[in-house]
Amino acid sequence: MKNYIQDGNKLTIIAAAVMASGEPHLHGALIGVASTDAAIGEKVELELVGVFEFTKVTANAPAEGDIAYLVNGTTNVSTSSAAATAMGHFTKAQINGDTTCEVRLSN
Repeated sequence: MKNYIQDGNKLTIIAAAVMASGEPHLHGALIGVASTDAAIGEKVELELVGVFEFTKVTANAPAEGDIAYLVNGTTNVSTSSAAATAMGHFTKAQINGDTTCEVRLSN
């Protein structure tokens, strides 16, 4: 196929903010996970597919399969769409007080 470029599971972007490896980031309308640390202006690969562990808003208690939202301007994951962007689905049920969660990204 002449027009195939790549599988799209990861994309190389220019970091618009300081990025830490393993943290979720909103880049345009895409949410991905930084594969390495990056300073502003540096190239970094964003992982767009997979299941990752993130910091969760502790007051949330998502069920398995609930929509996960990245709270705008943070690296925290929430069950609330208020001031947040959908990023995927929780892969395990969590209880109020849990500090981490597992999320399957879906762009």
